Amino acid sequence: MALYGKIRDIRLFQSLNKELLNNIIDTKVDIFRFNLEETNSNVYGESDNKVYKQPIRVNCLIQVDEQSSNYDEVGYNIEQTFRFAFLRDELIKLNLIFEAGDLVHWNNNFYELDHKIENQLFMKRNPNTNKDLGNLYGWNISVIFTGHMTERNKLNIENTITR
Repeated sequence: MALYGKIRDIRLFQSLNKELLNNIIDTKVDIFRFNLEETNSNVYGESDNKVYKQPIRVNCLIQVDEQSSNYDEVGYNIEQTFRFAFLRDELIKLNLIFEAGDLVHWNNNFYELDHKIENQLFMKRNPNTNKDLGNLYGWNISVIFTGHMTERNKLNIENTITR
């Protein structure tokens, strides 16, 4: 049997992570879930006007890369990638499931989720797949998303003024 990584150790780290994320860092983002039922698509499954559900406010840890810009025939485009990390236990408690294609609103910008990473494990043990130790050891800590900044005028969320 493993000496460390039992449920008592996990509960300590869960409480520390929850306090750190919710009370000390306290960075909230709004998540707009993609609404497949309300979005009209063509025969190829594409849509010019995506529809999103009402936003859900969630605490998270943010890592944003530096902005870069490029110039094309339309004008300057600003590009930026990010990583948003959420505590898995908090998402389960709120019954929230985010997927690629959903939007994050933070710092007056919208970011589209591209990729979900779910392999941050406490002591490298997943309680759902432990062969010898069972579900008393290990903890799946977080859900991390990577993505990119998206343009407001392509979204069906708020009105933008074009001049």
